[in-house]
Amino acid sequence: MSGPKLSAFELEERRKKELERKQREIAAENAKSMHCIQEAQRLLKTLDRERGCLLQQQRMLESSMLSNGEKQSIRTAIERRLNMLNDVERARKLVPTTVGYSETPEAARAQYSTISEKLGKCRSANERYTGTRGNYEAALAPLAQKLCDSVRVNGFPLEQALSELPPRVVTQVLEREEQADLSEEKAELIAKAQKIIDNANASETFREEARNAIVRIDCAADKRELHSVRSLILDEIERKLEKIEPLLEGYHELLSRKNALAAACGNGEIELPGSFDSKEALQNTMQQLRAEIEAEEQKALRKAEQREIAMAIDLAMKELGYPLLGAKNGGSDSHVKMKIFQFDEQTGLEVRQDVIGQIRIRVVGMANEEKKPTEKDADLLLTEQQKFCGEYDKIVKKLQEKGVRRSKEICRMEPDTRHAAYVNMVDYGTTAPAKPSTTATPAQLHVEAKKETQKQQRRSTKKVNKQEKYQKVSKQERSAQ
Repeated sequence: MSGPKLSAFELEERRKKELERKQREIAAENAKSMHCIQEAQRLLKTLDRERGCLLQQQRMLESSMLSNGEKQSIRTAIERRLNMLNDVERARKLVPTTVGYSETPEAARAQYSTISEKLGKCRSANERYTGTRGNYEAALAPLAQKLCDSVRVNGFPLEQALSELPPRVVTQVLEREEQADLSEEKAELIAKAQKIIDNANASETFREEARNAIVRIDCAADKRELHSVRSLILDEIERKLEKIEPLLEGYHELLSRKNALAAACGNGEIELPGSFDSKEALQNTMQQLRAEIEAEEQKALRKAEQREIAMAIDLAMKELGYPLLGAKNGGSDSHVKMKIFQFDEQTGLEVRQDVIGQIRIRVVGMANEEKKPTEKDADLLLTEQQKFCGEYDKIVKKLQEKGVRRSKEICRMEPDTRHAAYVNMVDYGTTAPAKPSTTATPAQLHVEAKKETQKQQRRSTKKVNKQEKYQKVSKQERSAQ
């Protein structure tokens, strides 16, 4: 029976376990690259905040009533700071925002090595930037009070200046603005709030609350109000961060794994790390990530298994004498793979493999355009189907030798002209094999004529020998009588 054959195939248990172990190793190596990309993206948010503060300080400076010499001193410090920030940004841009999924541990490790080297340059540039923060604050400090005075004259509220200036500068401003018993505590609280704003792990909600706290601190008239801001806002945010931050490493690791597995399944978009207002929100997200990872792992494993089966089919067909002619995706579904192997001079074996392991094999005619079989074509293809009768079981047996077993035979149709069909080989990235020539050359005609003459001579010789033998038998019979 050699109409179309449809069966489900899967890897043998031993091979499946080995593949699963290998896939976990590959996913872990790919996750390292994803972790680097996520770190670079987190740094981008910090850079954006830093740049915003510097530009705001620059605007405050230009609108102030400082002397040109005083302005130039601060302007130079800000420009130097911005240039260093640009160095960090250029280094960060060298880290890719997305990567393909490496199919082997070796390729994944090589990819990680390249990306981590680029991230290392980005970290170094950022360390140089943060390492000069003290020098920058020292440059601003002597002129801080004049700056804030002129900001007020030009209509900027002091609390806006305080929220944009470094904590060390704020302390000096407040020491001159407030009574000694309040200024020290206000400076401490503003530094506390600024630390929250600068914390890369703080959510935007926490940062907004810290910015509002700075306004309340500046306007506070007594220690009771300062105590309220400390205990109800800043201490509360810090308590929440203390619960959140120990879990973040595990969260980023889960997110890296999820992004790596998504890339393995064809999704190149990287989900960036989020921020959280509570430990419970983070735990819920991590639980959801674990469920998504489990689903993605199964999906990636199925894809890898089908890839292994496809390789086994290619090898089995080659060993049985059926060379691969072309391949394509099945229509709009990229998960369905179609291949054509040569069966005879003008016919092929079409192998259709889907993501759940079902494989259909049928005999087809090959053309270079869309073609419907004529009655004569259908008869020819019927003959080819019949010739394939014993070959299908050989293919199944050869796959078994390679660790791929048939788990279920779904249908095995009888040869029939109804199954006659042509495939357009252009869709498979190739062309149909040329038909054998029916016009012989003179040399070929000479050889054929010689062969025919030899055949006639052999027939004549056999006829003569047969006659002689008959005559001899007849003579013996007459003598016996």
